[in-house]
Amino acid sequence: MKSFPLVEVTLAIAIPVFCFASNVFAEDELQQGELAIERGRFDEAIDFFSFKLDIDPKNAAAHTGRGMAYLRKGDVKNALNDFTEAIRLDPKSARAYAGRARLNLGLHENDKAITDASNAVQLGPKSTDAYCLRAAARLAKKQYEFAIKDASQAISLDPGNAEAFYVRGWSKFAQRSFDGAFSDLTQAIGLNQTIPDAFYIRGLIRGTKNDLWNAVKILAPQSN
Repeated sequence: MKSFPLVEVTLAIAIPVFCFASNVFAEDELQQGELAIERGRFDEAIDFFSFKLDIDPKNAAAHTGRGMAYLRKGDVKNALNDFTEAIRLDPKSARAYAGRARLNLGLHENDKAITDASNAVQLGPKSTDAYCLRAAARLAKKQYEFAIKDASQAISLDPGNAEAFYVRGWSKFAQRSFDGAFSDLTQAIGLNQTIPDAFYIRGLIRGTKNDLWNAVKILAPQSN
């Protein structure tokens, strides 16, 4: 896939008629890139977005998409560069701010994550991801009430958001609101069983109630 842009340019030069088809195909680069991300093909996604940017260097959506792909690959430097460039080109891009918020959250830059997520919320009031990211950053800063408020808003927008239930459950656990935390963590697990901490914290809650037998069972996902 990495050689694709070169092949495309070569054919366009060799066969003038192909120029039109190439331009039409290029319009689909963003969709192809997003689809590649969904399928976990991050290098392929980067190639699609890069090809789009070769044609249209000021395309903010392509920078955002490529930033997402870089972030999923763990390439923080290139992801940050793309998100920042996307915001420069389109200061109203809620998705670019949300992407950079997630990156900053992963770097434990919680204040920066809150700022970017807040911008994303302002630009996209129905952005579940933005509320969830701000909730996670606020949880990290022990701002539990604010974290619960943001996570609750994310859940109201998307009742199937496992991350929001997890963050709200964690926040309630930190406040020693164990019944509410247990309920939220159970909901998170039901939506996504790949959140190991949710099982662990749920087991601790059982332990706080001196129900050690149930704590042991719940700490092991396979025992549920």
